[in-house]
Amino acid sequence: MIPISILIFFFGAALSSFLLVVVHRLHDNEKNILFGRSFCPNCKKTLKFWQLIPLFSWLFL
Repeated sequence: MIPISILIFFFGAALSSFLLVVVHRLHDNEKNILFGRSFCPNCKKTLKFWQLIPLFSWLFL
């Protein structure tokens, strides 16, 4: 039961991260809401792969 809970937790984190990106892009009226690269809103620098993984990127800040 615990491994399923962990899997659901990480799936939920990934899904919420994706939906947050979509909402931000819709709010900013970006044309490409699904396929654009993620970037820092302050410095406009493109994020690296490990920075896109929910929770892990927060842990390694």
